[in-house]
Amino acid sequence: ALLSSISCSGIVLRVLFHPKQLLLFSSCDDGEVRIWDLVTKSCVHSLKGGHMSAVPALALSPDGWHLLSGGRDKVVCVWDIRNGARVVTVPVFEALEGIAVLPAGSAFPGAAAAAQAGSSSSSSKKGSTAHKALCFATAGEKG
Repeated sequence: ALLSSISCSGIVLRVLFHPKQLLLFSSCDDGEVRIWDLVTKSCVHSLKGGHMSAVPALALSPDGWHLLSGGRDKVVCVWDIRNGARVVTVPVFEALEGIAVLPAGSAFPGAAAAAQAGSSSSSSKKGSTAHKALCFATAGEKG
């Protein structure tokens, strides 16, 4: 019954289950990303405005609180799944087909430097919210 209610004005390109919560993420060729509650079988957030074209790539951060969406519009959007807010948009300069979050301490080039920069910038002010670096790899038209 839920699958019949996952709708968009175009074609659903990707679905991703949350590993610890009863949530499902879907992305469409119209640029829309949605978060579904599997208990109530309803859309809890419609993530609009991040993409201008098809979104064939979805990944979840290791902490489970941020969704990454990669589009053919050559950007990756990071969304806070608790409130549906777009945290950041990262230009990647190629139409995307896939995205993967790299684990902390990854040996991929640049991953260690990004993690170190994220940890040092989060400890500067008392009472500030700590932001951990989120490293990801993409696959698209350039490989």
